[in-house]
Amino acid sequence: MSWLKPRNLNNLTRVCSKPLGCIRYYSQIINNTPKLLTPIGLQNSPLDSTDTSKQPKLTASQRQDKILREMKGSIVQDISEVQQNNGKLFYSPPRVFKKEASLWMYNFQGKSLSGEKVNLYRNCLGKPSVVLLFGNSYGENQSKQWIQDLDKISDFPVFYFNVQSNIMKYFLTRLFSGSIKSSLPSKECWSNYVISLNRRLRYPEIQWNNRLVGNLFLLDETCKIRWAGTGFPTKEELERFHDACKFLKSQSSKA
Repeated sequence: MSWLKPRNLNNLTRVCSKPLGCIRYYSQIINNTPKLLTPIGLQNSPLDSTDTSKQPKLTASQRQDKILREMKGSIVQDISEVQQNNGKLFYSPPRVFKKEASLWMYNFQGKSLSGEKVNLYRNCLGKPSVVLLFGNSYGENQSKQWIQDLDKISDFPVFYFNVQSNIMKYFLTRLFSGSIKSSLPSKECWSNYVISLNRRLRYPEIQWNNRLVGNLFLLDETCKIRWAGTGFPTKEELERFHDACKFLKSQSSKA
């Protein structure tokens, strides 16, 4: 009887077996890990005067699709992905994205270790900057590996965004802020270390689809993403990151 034959789970749930997010940005696969070759980010700046607060209502099918994606993006999958790819969501682009084609960063907000309210766009506009994005100590350690020798390359400000997805984790992170302060190189970093509460679990536009992994973003003076990295950097990726910083620094000095 054909109705007793096992069916493909993906066909039943309509869940794609590929990684979550905007997979159209991935143009090349290396050791089962995609290489980022085209710009990532938001199509419109968060500071755009256009009113985007009214989102179109989702159909029943779209709501079901969203729930299935959230189910597939569980902590179990995150752990499995980290083990499989050594915490690498993608390999960094070979060069800086062109300004005309680059897209905008999220406008993350929160409170710094100095107790000040921080708005990413308000603090980063006007000068190139480096943003580290993570949600736990593992991802934070990954992100910090990228900037170990950054001061030898440029004087770009570095912003640490510790983004928590629920109120309990947010308050626990703030409760242990003392240990976070001791892990930073100097007190000057306290005002740039931001603890943020954002209930989103996935950020497909910027390819942060695993909350266990830390990401790095190089932003220009308009907060466009000109280069990105994830997980622990390879030697080649560090060289590319330093080249990207030097390029943006040269462009900034000409302006």
